[in-house]
Amino acid sequence: MTKLVVLGLLLASCGSVNSTPDNPTDAGADADPDPSTLSIVSVDPDNAATGVAATATIVIRFDTPMDQPSVEAAWQSTDLPPDQLAFAWDAAGTTLTVTPPPLELASGTGLDPSVVAARAYAYTIATTAKGLDGRSLDQARSVSFTTLRRLEVELEAVDVLTRSMRADGVVFAEGAATLTVGDSSGNLQTKSFATFALPTLPANSTVDAATLRANQNSINGAPYAFGDLAALHTSNSPIDNAAFVATPLAVIGAISVDGAAGAKTLSVTAQLVDDLANRAARGDRTQYRLEFATPNNANGIADEARFSRSGFALTVAYVIP
Repeated sequence: MTKLVVLGLLLASCGSVNSTPDNPTDAGADADPDPSTLSIVSVDPDNAATGVAATATIVIRFDTPMDQPSVEAAWQSTDLPPDQLAFAWDAAGTTLTVTPPPLELASGTGLDPSVVAARAYAYTIATTAKGLDGRSLDQARSVSFTTLRRLEVELEAVDVLTRSMRADGVVFAEGAATLTVGDSSGNLQTKSFATFALPTLPANSTVDAATLRANQNSINGAPYAFGDLAALHTSNSPIDNAAFVATPLAVIGAISVDGAAGAKTLSVTAQLVDDLANRAARGDRTQYRLEFATPNNANGIADEARFSRSGFALTVAYVIP
């Protein structure tokens, strides 16, 4: 009996040594972090982030109120020199927002973004950054990230659907070098269509801009007495009487307001995005109809704005991480 009692006492004693304390402050709990230093809690953009926008700001959060001049003096970067930055703090003094000038985006052309290397940025917060309580940053924090890449592609014109048409149903030749908008000497309204094949943009890309361009060679008579030359978003094939009077998908706005020769441009970003979203229904095309609101002035004189066929273009810019 005595031996059994002694053995039980020994087993109980061993169990008490290996048991986990109920109170985490008891012996065996994790040691506290070094109380003589402070830390950066988070950064935005994250380290190694990709696809950062040109308008991005940098946000750094600390675990304690900071001595702000010491933090700003601890900023180190050849890509983002401090004299080009704006530093702003929250009321608590724990969050620093750094606003740089617009960040650069690597640029290129075509539909293969792999040929364009992203623009990289890097900065370091040195250990000279201090808190209001005098503690220093536990270690230097270095962060790097890359911005979006921006590429442009010029769409291919669909010649059979890029042509002029008169109100009596006459469709001008597909190969005509000049397209006209206005009215004829017979007081018949003339409109022109510009149609382009939709691109297949790379996965994960976003349309940044789409610009329709038309080159006005000259005018005959006084076509701008009819008002501004409007561009309408349409989707018609073939070019026929139905296309001539079809209700547009949208009235975009004026592409030209006077007879001055030269390039005329108009943003069609929303229309291009809409066509991409509905590309099957729109025959993989994006189309625009140019016309004056007033059909004719019944003066028996041709009043025309004349455009070069080769001067019609549509450029799409897209961004990708």
